[in-house]
Amino acid sequence: MTQNIHLAKQPLSRRPFSGIGVQVDCFLYDETNQEAGVTAEDLALYERRLAALRPGAARIFLAISDFNPSFDAKTYDWNRPGFQRQLAGLKRLDNLGVPVMSPWTNDQMRQEGMEVTAVDLVEHLIRAEGLTNLQWLTLFNEPDSLYYHDSPLYTRLFGEQACENRPPWAAYVEKHKQTQRLLEARQLYPDVKLVVGDTTWGYAMRKERVAMAARDFAGLDVSYSCHNYIVDWPEFYDDSPDFASPGMAEEARIFRHMVGENAELIAWEFNNAGVGFGVAFPGVNQYGEDLIG
Repeated sequence: MTQNIHLAKQPLSRRPFSGIGVQVDCFLYDETNQEAGVTAEDLALYERRLAALRPGAARIFLAISDFNPSFDAKTYDWNRPGFQRQLAGLKRLDNLGVPVMSPWTNDQMRQEGMEVTAVDLVEHLIRAEGLTNLQWLTLFNEPDSLYYHDSPLYTRLFGEQACENRPPWAAYVEKHKQTQRLLEARQLYPDVKLVVGDTTWGYAMRKERVAMAARDFAGLDVSYSCHNYIVDWPEFYDDSPDFASPGMAEEARIFRHMVGENAELIAWEFNNAGVGFGVAFPGVNQYGEDLIG
């Protein structure tokens, strides 16, 4: 089978395009990987491939416990082995000139004042470690399940008791506005842009959350993000109609209209998803076996 590739003589859009990025394994240099058999030769191969790929952006998770194990947003140990391994990966990306976005996933970020930790880290990486490639900061990965908002859709997806163990959307908004104030006060913005949204729970939820973010962050120079997973399993939608999507391109057009022509819109994660939301790679089954030969 052949595939024709056409190179356009003119840009497809007048809007700036950052490029196609990668998700970087933040535990790549971890001793756990070494114990499992990852060798220096494996790491060198990864680094050569990353350099050849020349990604337009890289997304990497950074754990607070690697430098602030007490989670007090005050006591930092930049010499901890976990942080030093993270730093090694970040410096390799910096040497390649790859723009980086760093999110957190742990519940501790929901604690009052923990956004200070995120900004402290960004400031340390730039001003103490000399990194030049940090361009985006997001406080959460897929916060749909971490902060509730009052809507029939949210109740359908997360249950009648969804609000009992989750802070409200208003707290999410205020935490991010405070983060933006910190970035501005420390003169890290506009070199580092705050990312909001990062929504994923089906098209209906993505649409609802992007609309809410566009409304509540209007007037702020922030970036908007979402994760686009479309389940390649028709029977799934029989019981889950809220996950049905018009397609990634149409979603992007709808979200672009919501956030405005000049705001940065990012799909941090996207793929087809198979049964049980296992990521589907073309030509490979759910067990990683080659189906093409």
